[in-house]
Amino acid sequence: DANVLSQCFQLDPFDNLLKSYYMNRVREQATAVFEGREAVALCALGDYIQVALASMSTEALLDSVPHQEDGRFSAVHFLGQLQLQEFSDELGEAVQDFETRVMTLLWQHNFLERRQEADTLIEPSK
Repeated sequence: DANVLSQCFQLDPFDNLLKSYYMNRVREQATAVFEGREAVALCALGDYIQVALASMSTEALLDSVPHQEDGRFSAVHFLGQLQLQEFSDELGEAVQDFETRVMTLLWQHNFLERRQEADTLIEPSK
């Protein structure tokens, strides 16, 4: 915690031991704590999305989506199942548009194909 570190040590001599990005985050956090502001977010949005994805059971999610005869499923059904995902309060606040972000990630992964619309069929392997 930046508050404990700053009380025990003078941090500036150690800034060369950390990458500048991390040291800037420590300074921002310490400044926020000393000024009485709400703590600065310790994680970037991408970090929260990674935690959200890791906390889900992908197999259970894919099993809950109705599949076509050939194994593919519609994007609208997949989006609906993503909307039903629940997360802890802190994580849920950070990833409010989780389902939209996952659909965007799917599209970016397959950027040569068109963006998923309601009638788009998705291969489970993607």
